[in-house]
Amino acid sequence: MTTRSDIVAKARSLAASKVPFHHGQASPHGCDCIGVVRLIASELQIFDASERNPEIAKFLGYGREPNPAAMIEALDKFMVRLELGVCDELPLGCVIWLRMDEETDPRHLAIVVDRPNAPAERNIIHSMASIGRVVEHRLTPQMRARVAGAWDYPGLS
Repeated sequence: MTTRSDIVAKARSLAASKVPFHHGQASPHGCDCIGVVRLIASELQIFDASERNPEIAKFLGYGREPNPAAMIEALDKFMVRLELGVCDELPLGCVIWLRMDEETDPRHLAIVVDRPNAPAERNIIHSMASIGRVVEHRLTPQMRARVAGAWDYPGLS
C-alpha cells in the first residue's frame, strides 16, 4: 500500500533528477504539471495513468492553456477530493490545484511536500515551463492563498 512518504519521495526524486518540462508528457524523460501527478501514480502503481488506459486517454491531448473543467473532472475521477478550509494544513503528498494569480481560473498542479529542516512547513514540487524542469520550492503564504482545491491519491495508508 502506498504511503504519503512514498509520494513525497517519488516527487523529490523527479525534482532531484531535474526531469525536463515537456508539455503533455508523463515520463522520466519529460513531463508537465499534470505529468508529474500521472508519473507518480504510474511509478508507484497507484492507478494506471498511462495513455493505454482509455479513461486517462480521454483527458490527454490538451492545449497549452488547460481546460479547468476537464482538469477538475479528471481530478475527481482519479483522485480523492479533500475538503479543506483556508487555514487547514495541506497533507503531505496531496495534489493541489493552483491559480497562477488571484484572478485566473486554477490551471496548475503541484505535489505538497515537507520542507527539509522545517517539517511543519510546506514546499511544493511541480513542473514549470518557465524554468524548464521539475522543481521544488517553498509554498509561500501568497501561493497558499491561490490553492483552489486539494486531492489525495486513492488508497493511501
